[in-house]
This record gives sequence, C-alpha cells and structure tokens, in this order.
Amino acid sequence: MSTEQTEPTAATEETEVTAAERTTLTRLAERGEVAMRRLVEELEKHEKVTGARSRLEGVEKSVLNALNIASVAEVEQLRNDLAALEERLAKLEGGSASGPGSAERPSTPGG
Repeated sequence: MSTEQTEPTAATEETEVTAAERTTLTRLAERGEVAMRRLVEELEKHEKVTGARSRLEGVEKSVLNALNIASVAEVEQLRNDLAALEERLAKLEGGSASGPGSAERPSTPGG
C-alpha cells in the first residue's frame, strides 16, 4: 500500500513541474516572438535587406516561370478575370451572376 501512496504524489509533483515548465516555456516563446518582431522591423529599415528582398522576389518569379508554375498573384488575377467573364456571360444571357455555375447555358431542345 505504501507504493500506491507514493505514486500519486510523484504524479502530482510531475504535473506541477509540467505546469511550471509550460509557464516558463510560454514566457520564453513570447519573448522570442517579440525579439523576432523587433529584428524583422530593424532589418526592414536597411536598404540592403529591402534590396535583397526585391532580388529574391525576382529570382522566385524567374524560377516559377522556368518551371511553368503560376505565382499566387497570377492565380488570383486569373480568378478575378474568370469571375468577370462569368458575370459578363450571365448578363449577355439575361441572367444574373450569383456565383459559380450561374452562367450555365440553357439546354437546347433535342439534346
């Protein structure tokens, strides 16, 4: 029976240590986030960093083009163009563009 009494106590102590460790880890994580935010803000102020960023974006675009992969901006532009075309088609057909698939062609007799 003495073994059963010491095990819950050890488990309780373990839980308390874990809670204390979590509090410490949380504080350290918050400090790290603040420090990283400050570092990023300071780096953004320097011309070399902003120049490097623009060069990196240019390289990224070149690589995506070489691999024939659309960038996020290109996909978003394509979505906007498609929505505009759907709206125009719906207006031409006399309907209203209420969403994707709203500009379906009317079925023709016999087929």
